[in-house]
Amino acid sequence: MLGNTYGCDISLYTSKVELERIVLYDTTQAPILVFQGPHRFLSNFYPASITFCDIEWPSVETAYQAMKSLDPAVWVTFSGMTSVQAKKAGRRIVPMRPDWEDVKVGIMCELVWIKFSTIPSLQEQLLATNMAKIEEGNSHRDRIWGVCPPGSGLGQNLLGKILMTIRRRIRLMHLSN
Repeated sequence: MLGNTYGCDISLYTSKVELERIVLYDTTQAPILVFQGPHRFLSNFYPASITFCDIEWPSVETAYQAMKSLDPAVWVTFSGMTSVQAKKAGRRIVPMRPDWEDVKVGIMCELVWIKFSTIPSLQEQLLATNMAKIEEGNSHRDRIWGVCPPGSGLGQNLLGKILMTIRRRIRLMHLSN
């Protein structure tokens, strides 16, 4: 049982987060199709220190890959890895948590929210994308989190939808203040 070992209850993420709500973007604005150059900050591999489960992570990717395990000792090991190292190690986690397919989207949402809600400079950059459609275009055939090939519309683009949802949420928070 994971419980609150590191101050967060991963069991809260027991189902996929609703991403079917209307996510507003302006079709007249140029879309962001890849997370490179000025849009590199949108990538989960971008070095952005976040705290999750009372552990400091060098990036969203390191925390996300670690959460494939229910073992806090594995988490600590991952916290010292680069994003690339964590991605590779994440493929070899045994045993993988049995509910991974059910919780992975919720975990991703939480991690990306932490990144953009706690790092003001990244929040400003996200808001500066205005209402552009955000697609995680890639060439590594990821059609769950992104679109492959970039700009083709082939893929679920879950990460892009998460980013646009968070952008909208932050914008609404700013308007209510």
